[in-house]
Amino acid sequence: MTTEICDEGPGVPVSEQDRIFDKFYKSGNKEGAGLGLAICKSIVETHNGIIGVKSNGTAGSCFYFKLPGTIMPLSPGDSL
Repeated sequence: MTTEICDEGPGVPVSEQDRIFDKFYKSGNKEGAGLGLAICKSIVETHNGIIGVKSNGTAGSCFYFKLPGTIMPLSPGDSL
């Protein structure tokens, strides 16, 4: 399963794309603790997934995460 969220903001500079998922990393003079994307990365990796960003660094970004899928058959009496 892949989920992707895109925006039309200023983009993530190519030179920073490897670091934005690190704990306490903040780009420029931004508010916040620099933990949001690090927490997302931890959750996704705990579920054996990957997380990343696609951006040319000047116009918009697409953040994505991929989680492995497992098909589990329903047993009689199970509900969705």
